[in-house]
Amino acid sequence: MERKVLIVGGGDTGKSIFVQRLRRIYDGCVGVRSEEEVVITIPTDHGLYETWQCIYLPDGELFDTAVFMFEYGRSDSLKDAVRNAKEYKRITNRDFFLVGNKCDLEEPEITADDIGKTQMALKVRIDHISAQKWTDAQIKEFWEYLVQ
Repeated sequence: MERKVLIVGGGDTGKSIFVQRLRRIYDGCVGVRSEEEVVITIPTDHGLYETWQCIYLPDGELFDTAVFMFEYGRSDSLKDAVRNAKEYKRITNRDFFLVGNKCDLEEPEITADDIGKTQMALKVRIDHISAQKWTDAQIKEFWEYLVQ
């Protein structure tokens, strides 16, 4: 089984550290990096998953799911993630996740009220991670949840 996962987010939203953590957890990850995207094949117990880490939506690409990342320290990153998710949904009508990184900030710019309004408007659950501080087991569990 092979699934394609698109990871989208602006600079400093945690895409790279999340992917680096996946590479460390899963032996055999294959990554190809260019200035615009990273393509990674991740073998898991459930099959192979190809992950694209992008800051744009590739024309004509079909993904099984998409992950739109934002950072709790910047309110504009949530707005960007929502804009990208809406465009993705309009184009593909496929499932997606909104994932907030750095959820452990002492003074986040994004509030619980912001999250609640976004969840209601998009009718989507918003997940929260701390890509740098989470254990490998937490990262692996979250990844398995995303690709189930």
